[in-house]
Amino acid sequence: MNEDIQCQRTSPAGGDAPPMHVVPPLILRCRRLEPENPRDEAPVWDRQGRVPGFSQEALWRLRVLLLGAGALGGEIAEGLVRKGVGTLTILDFDTVSLSNLNRQFFFPEDLYKPKAWALARNVAPHGAMGTEIIAHNLSFENALEAGVDLDCDVVISAVDDGGTRLAITRFALERKIPALFGGASVEADYASLFVQEPGGACFFCAFPGQEDAGRTPCPGSPAIKDLFKGVAYLALYAVDSLVMERPRRWHLHGLCPSDPSLAVSGTVKRRQDCPVCGGAP
Repeated sequence: MNEDIQCQRTSPAGGDAPPMHVVPPLILRCRRLEPENPRDEAPVWDRQGRVPGFSQEALWRLRVLLLGAGALGGEIAEGLVRKGVGTLTILDFDTVSLSNLNRQFFFPEDLYKPKAWALARNVAPHGAMGTEIIAHNLSFENALEAGVDLDCDVVISAVDDGGTRLAITRFALERKIPALFGGASVEADYASLFVQEPGGACFFCAFPGQEDAGRTPCPGSPAIKDLFKGVAYLALYAVDSLVMERPRRWHLHGLCPSDPSLAVSGTVKRRQDCPVCGGAP
C-alpha cells in the first residue's frame, strides 16, 4: 500500500485548513489463468472473443472508474472483472449495512466495513485475466479534492446523488471521456442507462432540471436486485461499444419490466441551453 496522502486545503475564507487525511487504497490483482495445453484447451476469453466485433485486447487496455459500490456498482464490477478489463478503480465512502445483503455484492462478514474495499475483495476471485482493482474508501468529490489519481478511459456513475452526478458530468466533459449513468426509480419499477459521449449530449441535456437537484441520496427507497442486473447488462454492453466494434444506436435506454410500452431507447441531442455543457462540443 502507498503511504497516506496529506493534502493541503484552503478554507472558504482563504485561511489555512487542516490537511485532508486520505487512507491508502486497497490494491488487488486478479489471477491470470492460461491453458495448460493451448492446443487442447481454449483460453478464458475464448467464447466472448467469438462475439462479432469483440476485442479482448481493447478490454485489457481499458481503465474504468466506477463510482458507487452498491447494488448497481457491484453488478457492473463483477461483469467487468469476469470480462477481463485492464484496471478497475472503485470509489465509495459508505459502509456495508444489514439491509444491503439482499441485493449488493456483500456477505455477512462484510458488515460495517468500507463498501469499496469489500467489493474489491469479493469480485477479485471472479476474475481470471489479471484485472487490477484499486479501491478507495472515499467519495468522488473528496477524491478529487485530495488529488487522487483518477485517470481513466471510461467513468461509470452508480450513485444515487444528484450533486455527485453533476461532478461526474463535469469531470467527463473536462477530460473528454465517456461517462455512463445508471439509475432506478424510487418505485423500483423502472431503470435506465445514459451514455454521455465526448461531443454529444451530457447527462443534463437528457434530464433537464436535475442540475439543481443538489444532494439527493435516497435512504430507505425501494430497491431490488433484478432491476440492477438489467441496468448492469446495459452498462457492460455500452462499455464494449465505446472501445470496440459492438454496435449501439442509443444514448438512453430504459427498462420497465411491468410495462414494456413505457421503456425508451434512442438518441439524445445536445441542448443549446444546457446550463452544464452549454451545448458546446
